[in-house]
Amino acid sequence: MCYTEYMAIECAFSFADLFRAAQNREPTEQELVALYALPQDLRNEKVQRWAQTAGWETRARVGTDGQTYLAFAPKFNQ
Repeated sequence: MCYTEYMAIECAFSFADLFRAAQNREPTEQELVALYALPQDLRNEKVQRWAQTAGWETRARVGTDGQTYLAFAPKFNQ
């Protein structure tokens, strides 16, 4: 059985995918670099805005580092 069958649906989507869905264009390299440079709380805020614009769902996930990350997908399975 393939490993990807065990991955959560949000693992299939990148920040670039979400950006495309929200902005209807390709992100520039500078836009993605700027996103990664943000502190996690501000990155989560931007992801939340993009997801709302795109009509995607988000869910908070706590990483092994204790930080909260905002997972996103067009629609979660559960």
